[in-house]
Amino acid sequence: MKLNIRLIALLLSLIMTLGIFASCANVGDEQTSEPEEQTTEAPAITDEETSALDAPKTYDIIVNGESMTTIIRPKDLTSEDPAVAAAVKVRNGIEDAVNVKVKMADDFKKATEEFDASTLELLVGPTAHPQVAEAIAGLTYGDYTIKAVGNKIVIFGFTSSAISKAADEFAKIVDQYKVETADGKVSVSIPAEALNIVEQHAGSKIYSEVPAFDGATFSATYKS
Repeated sequence: MKLNIRLIALLLSLIMTLGIFASCANVGDEQTSEPEEQTTEAPAITDEETSALDAPKTYDIIVNGESMTTIIRPKDLTSEDPAVAAAVKVRNGIEDAVNVKVKMADDFKKATEEFDASTLELLVGPTAHPQVAEAIAGLTYGDYTIKAVGNKIVIFGFTSSAISKAADEFAKIVDQYKVETADGKVSVSIPAEALNIVEQHAGSKIYSEVPAFDGATFSATYKS
């Protein structure tokens, strides 16, 4: 009987000892385990924010007497079209101001191609570039704009007189920011804040009261 009691006591003592070791092991695991890292996803960047990040602070259209840009007009138009006439006026205005020739092309591209957003270009009139649609959003028919969007400078007006006025204003900006070096070479660096112009054309109050609609093109009326 005494042997059984001793055996039971020994077994109870062994169980308690094992329990203490197990508890110590658990405590050690808790102390050495590293806290779980909490990760938060960065907010998504929108296309507009990306354009803003990519937009230059200055637009170097002429550097040491050489043109760094191309004038782009809408394709499939005759020389009498207001957009083409305005594009020619922009080119002549730059050449008169700095005596530097600037290339001119249209917005033709294949269906499988995309416009190069990284290229500095002067977009005159309703070209197919997405930057034009962004620049003219909210304009009325009486307005014209000169607006920097990404690497593009949009020069736009809905009527022939309005876009002609925009071309004249851009020539004034070029003349304002031209700098001539000691060796006679000219550079034109236009700050981005100078390319955010929206003006109401004084030619017609009626035009200014009519909101523009998507896909609008130039038109004219004649008294008869």
